[in-house]
Amino acid sequence: MPPQNKPNHTPGGPKQNTAHPHANWSDIKKPYFNLTTQPPFQSRPQNTKHETPAQRNSSTPSKPLGTPIEANQSFGTKTSANPRATDPQAGIPLSSLKFSPSTNCIIEAIEKSESSKTAQGEIPARLHNASGTPASFGRGQLIGESAVDLLKSNKPLAQHYNLGIKPIQDLTEIATNTRRHFKSISSKIPPGGTTEKDLLQKISDYTAKNKTNFEQDTGLQPEDITRMFRAAQLRAQMPATPLKASFSPTDVLLNKIIDSLMANPDFKTNTFALGVQRTDLRAYAKKPDNHGEHMAGFTTKALFNSPYGQALRNAMTDNSGIAMSRILINQNIKKAHQKSLKQLRRQLTFMESAEAAMLMHNRGEGALNPFLRTVNQKNRTQDPYVQKAMRNLPKQETQGTSRQDSLSATKGFTPPVP
Repeated sequence: MPPQNKPNHTPGGPKQNTAHPHANWSDIKKPYFNLTTQPPFQSRPQNTKHETPAQRNSSTPSKPLGTPIEANQSFGTKTSANPRATDPQAGIPLSSLKFSPSTNCIIEAIEKSESSKTAQGEIPARLHNASGTPASFGRGQLIGESAVDLLKSNKPLAQHYNLGIKPIQDLTEIATNTRRHFKSISSKIPPGGTTEKDLLQKISDYTAKNKTNFEQDTGLQPEDITRMFRAAQLRAQMPATPLKASFSPTDVLLNKIIDSLMANPDFKTNTFALGVQRTDLRAYAKKPDNHGEHMAGFTTKALFNSPYGQALRNAMTDNSGIAMSRILINQNIKKAHQKSLKQLRRQLTFMESAEAAMLMHNRGEGALNPFLRTVNQKNRTQDPYVQKAMRNLPKQETQGTSRQDSLSATKGFTPPVP
């Protein structure tokens, strides 16, 4: 638990005006791109690292969704760039986070997998989603809804950003409503997708019936209804099974898949309207679970568009968002150990703790129970994200990973104290 801090104050600097009490839904900017038009489809070099908005904002604003860095770095919301994203003194002091050495190893492995060990700035997600707003920010790539959940469970942290009970309740309701509308819209698209003509009709019918409730529930614009429909269409049109092959064959296969999809006029029109780039399509084709970025992006967008959006964005990005994500990862490790003692009647080994934390960070808390149900099974398949993140652990910590070698696997591991 981080220490008590004075509300609305960042150590080493002036007080921030994090909340916007006079903001209202009518202040939301009009979308900067009309999703019914067809901009030129362009490919761009794939980013190998996360980049800060300043590094990426060299092009002219008012671009399609696929190149969506606005000049004011609002990402289609009422928020603006956090000036203290690169300030090591901003936010919760890292020196106050007293985690065990083993927990710190897990945290560093996740951070390296999500961005890099030294990434700085707001670090918006590099995978473009249909919302036009990055789904996650910071070194640990925290999504908006996860940030709200953390603030709800950590009163001192919420107080630090002047977010009391009512603001947290409002933010939670906005996130819930946005997910509900997204799922409702997604259910309108059949497997395999539909024609562009039928898609436009579905958008028109849904907007006519639900526009008022959608705006009141989420604070988003009617154009976001269109974006949600097109996100569901994109997912339905693309492969639902992840690719499994060595790197080179996968690379060749991905290009063939995208070329084949682009030959479908309905897919091509939808892709052009969204403005997603070929590198994004490759990421969605390679790992269909990446389509979860769409709902996460819309949720983050709705949260940022709320009266408390700037405070939330600051919390997620102060000092590269390091403190927030580390507190969350530590909290997830605690939950994993508590549930393990209750369900398995034993502590998790270091490697099991790392796997649980990585799963929860990537897929949410809902991934914990399925993991615990299978953790004792031999030769179980490990999640690809976990496999990648595990490679970032120190070699000496990864020795003795079997149940029989649990003693060596837990050597030096100190379970977090609740």
